[in-house]
Amino acid sequence: MVVILLAEKGSAYDLMTQYPEGKPAYSPRLMAPKIPIINVPTTPTSAMNRAGSALRNDELDHRMEFFDPKTRPAAIFWDSEALLTAPISLARSTATTTYTGSLQNVVVPAMNPLVDGDHLQAYRLASRALPRLITEPDNADLRIDLCAAAMLQNRAADDGSRGGRERIWSTGYALATAIHIRYDHVGQGEATSAVTPSVIRHSAAAAGDTATRLAETLGVWQSGMSTEAAAVAAADALEAFYRSIGMPARIRDLQIPEADLPLLARDTLMNFNANPGDRPPDYVDRMLAVLRACW
Repeated sequence: MVVILLAEKGSAYDLMTQYPEGKPAYSPRLMAPKIPIINVPTTPTSAMNRAGSALRNDELDHRMEFFDPKTRPAAIFWDSEALLTAPISLARSTATTTYTGSLQNVVVPAMNPLVDGDHLQAYRLASRALPRLITEPDNADLRIDLCAAAMLQNRAADDGSRGGRERIWSTGYALATAIHIRYDHVGQGEATSAVTPSVIRHSAAAAGDTATRLAETLGVWQSGMSTEAAAVAAADALEAFYRSIGMPARIRDLQIPEADLPLLARDTLMNFNANPGDRPPDYVDRMLAVLRACW
């Protein structure tokens, strides 16, 4: 909060993303002048050069989001010693989010060859480095490769935005964010791995070509597979991968009460990255159904 107040004047409640009832979300202070930022990340997160941040506030029913293109850092340093300060549990959690994002991107048709190349290289780096990270926790090169994967994801988004996430991925992102924001003991990577396989299964009928590309990328595609069969096979393979690196693959693995699922469904209403536009009347009910499938 102190950093924000150094750069901005006024109440943090007025500066954060606003969610007026019945209207799209908006960010009030997008173009105000900002102090230069230099980042020295300790984990391989795409947040290292994104245009915003979020704060938890127990007095609100959602996190405080601050988005502004002028908050992108002027420079980033990938320092081996800094990256090795993160315990393996934290590095694995962040790397799992990076890996999952690269997988989601690589199975979506790219807008142009530059974007396609960045997606492919990001997935190559993340899929190779993440399993080794578990057995080689002191190998800084692996953490730098994961930082590069996160950076490439961001560059691809800048070079050819698809105009928003595919629904299957935006649903998973909204659920994972709601979980890790509400519970102190759950990291973003754990929340992501706990919902992603089941979201894929739940969305199998509507996954279309995405299911086929997922199955192909994960090496489980078989000739003649239906969309549903491809989605289930891909979800099973992804769940097995998560468990092989010690990550959860169901919400029940996170040690949170099943009775909290309706509360989490409501939490997804206010998540700009997942759904910045209008939120339909049945949105919470649909998200609750997916949460129950993920349980």
